[in-house]
Formats: sequence, C-alpha cells, structure tokens
Amino acid sequence: MRALLRASSIALVTISLPAFGDIVRCVTPTGAVTYQQIACPDAAREQATGIASEYPPVNLAERERLLAKEQEMYRRLEAQRDRDTQLVMAREARAASEARTREAQTAGEPYYIGWPAYPARPVHHGRGGRGSQPVWTGGNPLSPGFSR
Repeated sequence: MRALLRASSIALVTISLPAFGDIVRCVTPTGAVTYQQIACPDAAREQATGIASEYPPVNLAERERLLAKEQEMYRRLEAQRDRDTQLVMAREARAASEARTREAQTAGEPYYIGWPAYPARPVHHGRGGRGSQPVWTGGNPLSPGFSR
C-alpha cells in the first residue's frame, strides 16, 4: 500500500511539474504574471504555455546561399558607390576648370569705371640709336634729303 501511495504521489508531482526547459506562466494572487522555466511558488497559479524552448537545426545550405547573395548585393552597392563618387569628382573638377578658364579670360581685359580722358598710347622704345636717342632723328622720312 505504501508503495502504491508513493508511486501515485511521484506520478502526480511529475505530471504537475513542467519538464525542464519548458516555459510556464505563473499568476500570483495579486494578479502579477511572470514567465519562468522553474515551477511556480506555492501561492501562484501555474499554467503551461505553448512557447517553444527548442528549435529545429539550422539549414546550413540555405544560410550559405543567403549570405552569398547578401555579399554579392554589397559588392554591387560598393561598385555603384565608387562610380557615383568618381562621377561627382569629375563634375567638380570640370566646374573648377571652367571657373579658372572664365577667370583667366576676364582677367586680361581692363575694367573701366568711366571712359578714359585720353587714349592709352603704346610706348615705343628706341632700337639701335645712340644712348637715349631714338632711331628716327633725321627728321621726316618722306622729306627730301632724308638719310638713315
């Protein structure tokens, strides 16, 4: 009889206790809810939940396929980013070159605020004369008796 009582009490305890790794929901008399992997305290009400604690094995072939696909996507995005960067750099260099060209073209022209009072005359330096004397000292080249 004692053996039967002992066996039935062990059976009741094992049925009422959750298996190791199962998640149970404990509700206290005040209404607080906790989820845990061990048995609830005596005052708390215990309920079994359908939360899985074990998962199927990882599908390695599918995982490797997805990782390779993702790596290829990153490679394409990196190449696109490099092309975009080169395009931006080329546009900036072209804009800077055009700005320098415009600046060089406008730098050679004088900018007058008003019309000059007298025209600018070119300066002719004497070539071949003596000292500071200009070359044409003999007078008018169209006059008779002119000699060089």
